[in-house]
Amino acid sequence: MYSVLIVDDEAVTRKGLASHVNWEKFNVTNVYTASSGKDGIIFMQQHQVDVVISDVRMPGMNGIEMCNQIKSIAPNCRIIFLSGYSDKEYLKGAIELEAVSYVEKPIDIEEVETALEKAIGKIEESLTIQKTIDDVIEESRELYTQTFLQKLIKGKLSVDGIKDYVDKLNSAILEKTRFNIVIFKANSDENDVSELIEIISDCIVGIEYLYFVKEYRYVIFLIAYNESDSSVLKEVYSNMSKALSSHPELKANGSFGNTVSNIMNVKNSYETSVLMLQQLFFLGYGKINHYLKKNDNNSEKINLSDEIFNNLSEALRRYDKETCFNIINNVKSIVSKKTGVLVSHVKAVYFRITETIINIAWLAKEDETHLSDAEKVSFIMEKLNTLDTLDECDAYVKNLLNEYFSNVQDFINNSKLIIDIIEYIKNNYANANLCLNDIADSVYITPNYMNSVFKKKFGTTVGQYITMVRINAAKELIMDRSIKLSEVADMVGYNDAGYFTKVFRKNVGMSPKDYRER
Repeated sequence: MYSVLIVDDEAVTRKGLASHVNWEKFNVTNVYTASSGKDGIIFMQQHQVDVVISDVRMPGMNGIEMCNQIKSIAPNCRIIFLSGYSDKEYLKGAIELEAVSYVEKPIDIEEVETALEKAIGKIEESLTIQKTIDDVIEESRELYTQTFLQKLIKGKLSVDGIKDYVDKLNSAILEKTRFNIVIFKANSDENDVSELIEIISDCIVGIEYLYFVKEYRYVIFLIAYNESDSSVLKEVYSNMSKALSSHPELKANGSFGNTVSNIMNVKNSYETSVLMLQQLFFLGYGKINHYLKKNDNNSEKINLSDEIFNNLSEALRRYDKETCFNIINNVKSIVSKKTGVLVSHVKAVYFRITETIINIAWLAKEDETHLSDAEKVSFIMEKLNTLDTLDECDAYVKNLLNEYFSNVQDFINNSKLIIDIIEYIKNNYANANLCLNDIADSVYITPNYMNSVFKKKFGTTVGQYITMVRINAAKELIMDRSIKLSEVADMVGYNDAGYFTKVFRKNVGMSPKDYRER
């Protein structure tokens, strides 16, 4: 990781340091030696060195003179001096060179290692500071670029304003004669957007460009070139198309706005790029749309009759899975042919489908934990806003359907069972011999399970329900004065008129006679 140059005219010192210092401890991977100040300078001109350990007194060029020149070659190099003399002049020179340490001879390896540790520490500290500075500069440049491009695509900059921004960004964009806005959208997290930027930037060769990230999902490029570079632009377009299709994991697509010859008109390129981007909703991921491929049918509308949604609602209530999926497939088929319609209109259709499914699903739930209308709208919109293609909208509602039919399977079975029980009672309540065993046998279950399912649904037993049906039928018959009360009892399944009167009074609060005369 780090490299060290040992400069000393004494071979014993050079070899001793090279052999006995624990270089690995300090992440030093390369140790070089030079026997004179002149050789040291020549080596420094040809190699990257982080730390120089030099003798002060050497024939010809001494260590101080050598390191003065080394500082002009490698300003960030750290210096450790070795000397057998307490010469103040040399010490003063070492201080002026900001030497890390001054180790006296005879050399103590531990002292050298301490000095080396200090030198490496200084290097790492300097690297940290420089990285912070670089990050701040880059962040400032990114922010400045973002501000410039945001104002440019909104048409809020004068000629002088554009020139001022471009000068500060040190960009050659104004030297070009053709401009395009290219928008990329990624249905992914911030890290994937960074990967997308890297991939797309690699495709833009030989053309000036600036970009900024909007809302963590959109990357907006301004590319600039000369008319003579049109072939290069085609190559860039081709490279971008290949890059997107070869990275399906990014779930990204892009759009080229129309070309403008004046940077003041970049707003127009941006607006056409937005229009092209929305058409990618119908095409899916991994595609790039170009203004030359524009669809002029932006006035298209999706005309779906209420009957479609009513049929979906009815199929859901009937638990008719096949019909539900046929309706959804039909909707997609209709929508997919309307590529000029606004995406918001398409999502309005899928909002209505989702709302229909959710409403019916909640009606089927046996608990009372339903959302308010406002909460429901918010819930649906939040999900739909994350969907970027027609395929995703289609998959989303189909997943809802699968979840619905999976979660209510028991309810479907029990509901059909209950319907059959009720139907049997309705057709046979007048039979005085009607019993639970007969009803249970008709639906192929035991009387106990039948009562359990029925009570869970209605809070009452099957026997109590039979009584309710008979009493309700009796109320209607009683009002017909041409029918005797004893006949009424027989017609609703009671052979004993006295028992019928007792049951009627218990449930209605008065006798059959009083009910007729009231």
